[in-house]
Amino acid sequence: MKFLRSRIAWGTLLAAVLCLPAHAVDVRAVRFWAGPDSTRVVLDLSGSAQHSLQVLRNPDRLVLDVSGAKLAPGVRSASTGAGAVKHVRMARRTSGELRVVLDLTRPIQAKSFLAAPNKRYGYRLVIDLGQSQSVETPVKAEHAPPDARDLVSPSTPDMAARTPAPSG
Repeated sequence: MKFLRSRIAWGTLLAAVLCLPAHAVDVRAVRFWAGPDSTRVVLDLSGSAQHSLQVLRNPDRLVLDVSGAKLAPGVRSASTGAGAVKHVRMARRTSGELRVVLDLTRPIQAKSFLAAPNKRYGYRLVIDLGQSQSVETPVKAEHAPPDARDLVSPSTPDMAARTPAPSG
């Protein structure tokens, strides 16, 4: 009987530990690069992270949820955007996700990817906002951290190098 209670206690403890969120990833900065036809938003992260992306209409906005993420100390929770981004709002949800909402100036098409660390930057979550081809139904995308072979290849130009450094 004592053996059974011990196994139940260990099983309960193990289940509780497995249900805890993974260590939090810090969002260290949010940067913008605006071109004539597209806008790039870069979130500088302290590590790899899973995220989901959803484009919504009326009003036009992009909702990004980053699992287990939080804002690093000193990162502003609301800021003015650039290009297709009017305004940025960020808040931690009770589910442990960081929700980033980009209020947009126009309808867009969005793509996102996790970029591996390089000599200049650590992990980056990159969201490319391009011109919308037509009015479509909301787009949903789920992205798990890719393994090292799927990350940006050395032959891919790094837009972050053309992104102005954050001011202030």
